[in-house]
Amino acid sequence: DYKYFNKLLPPSDFLSMAAIAESLGFESKITDYRLGEKIESEIKSFNPNYLVIDISIANFKTDMELVAIAKNIKSDLITILKGMPFLTYNINAIYENPFIDYILLGESEQTLKEILEGTPNNEILGICYSENMQGVKTEQRPYNENLDDLPLPARHLKKEYLTVIEVSRGCPYNCFYCPITPYNGNKLRTRTVKSVIDELKYTTLMLKLSSVTIIYYALLQTFTSILQSIGKANAPFFTLSIGLVLRTILVYGLTIITNINIFK
Repeated sequence: DYKYFNKLLPPSDFLSMAAIAESLGFESKITDYRLGEKIESEIKSFNPNYLVIDISIANFKTDMELVAIAKNIKSDLITILKGMPFLTYNINAIYENPFIDYILLGESEQTLKEILEGTPNNEILGICYSENMQGVKTEQRPYNENLDDLPLPARHLKKEYLTVIEVSRGCPYNCFYCPITPYNGNKLRTRTVKSVIDELKYTTLMLKLSSVTIIYYALLQTFTSILQSIGKANAPFFTLSIGLVLRTILVYGLTIITNINIFK
């Protein structure tokens, strides 16, 4: 039964931001409106003070309409947006869409923390906001050099069979189709081995995951790196086809072995 592969992977960035919010005493909830959830009922029932939403390029119009609907239902709702469109469309987005309170630029955990703590807008790095009917953009926030300082993601909010454990940020390759470098910089920053192992143990116990999931992503990342190198030699079709084959083998092969646990 592979029905769990039909589910979307939990959003690791939102799990991290939710952990930040909960550390400050806020109750958090994560919802994927692409799966049919209605934002109107959620705003009325949950009655949030803040709404943080990721805006995608493919669904830009629909996503922005959701934010406008939420603001219309609760006028004092603080709306905080992030996503690829705002790599270039940020100051104008604030000016043209009065339902936006903040746009997050770059790594978002510390930025969100300062917003929730009530830090004056002009002292918060890495945001766009509205002031005197104009969009204002603050200076870029430096990248977090110590990823071990980040709290463990709030996985109790999205208990799915599949999950993601972030072990590094940044990438030196700057592929034109990938947002990693614009978001996280071109310097590779890694967590310590102890930090990663501690999170693996915590995650497998809390979510009752088989270590197959961990093995799958480790192998997939390795193969992806190899395929990216092949892609540099102008072999995009080969890269894509081999990648799909490897993914299929890993998904349907490794998940059969459900009794492996590398921590026992």
